[in-house]
Amino acid sequence: MPTLEVQTNVDASKLTPELAGKAAQVVADALGKPKSYVIVSFKSAVMSMGGESGPTAIAHLGSIGKIDREMNKKTSKALSAFLVKELGLPEDKFYIMFHNLNKENVGWKGTTFDDFL
Repeated sequence: MPTLEVQTNVDASKLTPELAGKAAQVVADALGKPKSYVIVSFKSAVMSMGGESGPTAIAHLGSIGKIDREMNKKTSKALSAFLVKELGLPEDKFYIMFHNLNKENVGWKGTTFDDFL
């Protein structure tokens, strides 16, 4: 149920299935959720931050639960370290947006998670 979507202007050759798998593990570990439910997407994009075109990114993390002040700090630390290490992004050149999803608003297997949780 957690989803991580990252748009970045780093070299697209870095955006591999292996990278997505590593990111899924980071998300699973940070949120304490099974990796088997984590979906990760990396997209190459034309981007700027502060009007400058250097390496940058924006990440959106959605989850049913586990999105609150303390969890977000923990998850931000883990995801930031991952993005810096794996994509070579400067720590001050990306944002992570956290989205707390209601279980009735997430579809799966022809229904919603409201029927499963």
